[in-house]
Amino acid sequence: MSVVSAENAGASFAGAKTRRGLGDHLGPQLNDEGVAEMTDTRERLRRFLIRAMSRTNGGVYRTSSGRLLGRVAGMRVLILTTTGRESGRPRTATLTYLRDGGDLVVIGSFGGSALPPASWLNLQRDPRAT
Repeated sequence: MSVVSAENAGASFAGAKTRRGLGDHLGPQLNDEGVAEMTDTRERLRRFLIRAMSRTNGGVYRTSSGRLLGRVAGMRVLILTTTGRESGRPRTATLTYLRDGGDLVVIGSFGGSALPPASWLNLQRDPRAT
């Protein structure tokens, strides 16, 4: 399997300045470019939900031998097992993929977050995967 890197196309929320004023608690905060950014609590909740949905999807997919939840947003799903970069233990991630001829293009975006998915960091340390 070849590993190809691409910069995250999503917006980066890290370090963005916010406009504070009356009513900040009523809506999203805007950075200098007028783009909404997430609060720390909201970002943590989003990360938790992404992990929970991925684990649930992977569990149902494995239990049903791929008959259930084999597609997400119209894309096929695979279970990628890597070696944890710190623990050295097997780590699994449920990811979507596309076919490009005989190759698989695996999508790993951590839900569009500015943070790279753990599976990508694990593959950078050890590119072997199943």
